[in-house]
Amino acid sequence: MIEGCTGQKLADFMGRDKAQINRLIKELVSQELIVKEENENDKRSQFLVLSATGREIMQMFKTIEKRVFSQMVGDISAEKIDTFIEVTQKLKSNLA
Repeated sequence: MIEGCTGQKLADFMGRDKAQINRLIKELVSQELIVKEENENDKRSQFLVLSATGREIMQMFKTIEKRVFSQMVGDISAEKIDTFIEVTQKLKSNLA
């Protein structure tokens, strides 16, 4: 999660146009997955916060993600997983 999440922070984080993010936010609000809360420090922006339904869905997602990850790496040694992580981090840093 992004602490003190605003539409602008989300746009910056995702590398997307603010108009695209605003359409997404509008849809998530209409589905009651997030709510907007007043930003006391900046009246021009609002914080985006998961609703109770949004938190439930995130918890279900995390549970499923753990199950899929365990299945995916089930027969791979911890040493090989560590090597894989090191290599992929190096690949990523080479692109930066």
